[in-house]
Amino acid sequence: MKVDQTDKKILELLSINGRMSYVDIGKELGLSRVAVRERVNQMMEKGIIEKFSVVINSEAVGKTVSAFFEVDCERDNKTGVLCGGSETRTDGTVAAW
Repeated sequence: MKVDQTDKKILELLSINGRMSYVDIGKELGLSRVAVRERVNQMMEKGIIEKFSVVINSEAVGKTVSAFFEVDCERDNKTGVLCGGSETRTDGTVAAW
């Protein structure tokens, strides 16, 4: 499925507010509720939209976790390899579960 400008705008609106109604999206774009629903359903069927999810404020529900890690690595001056492998350096948190 080719994603046109209307689909891109629907995706943009849903990424800002995943609970936005099809009626409200339709008003923004000049489409009917049914037209928006059909477009969203097609994007779901094609895997463009994989799922709708919620981001939970863990502090608000009393679930807080802090973890600190320290990794010491040295670069091999002959090969330039860091820590003896072919790691890719990433700054920041990659994933936390």
